Amino acid sequence: MVVADFWNHRIQVFTLDGRFLTMVGSYGKGDGMFDNPRAVAVLDDRLYVTDRDNRRIPVFEICASQ
Repeated sequence: MVVADFWNHRIQVFTLDGRFLTMVGSYGKGDGMFDNPRAVAVLDDRLYVTDRDNRRIPVFEICASQ
C-alpha cells in the first residue's frame, strides 16, 4: 500500500497488513522532493504522485524485488 504523507512531504509504503516498509521524498522543489503530496496512483509499474504546491505530477518507475 502506498500513501501520500501530506504533512511530512513524503510517500510511505506499507504491507497490506500495515507494516511499514519504506518512505521516499522530503520537502522541496527538486527531483524526488515534494511540497504537500496529496494522492498517489499505481498504473503499469509506475507511481504517480499529485504534488500540490509544486504544481506537478511526478512519475516514478516501480522496481519489484525478486
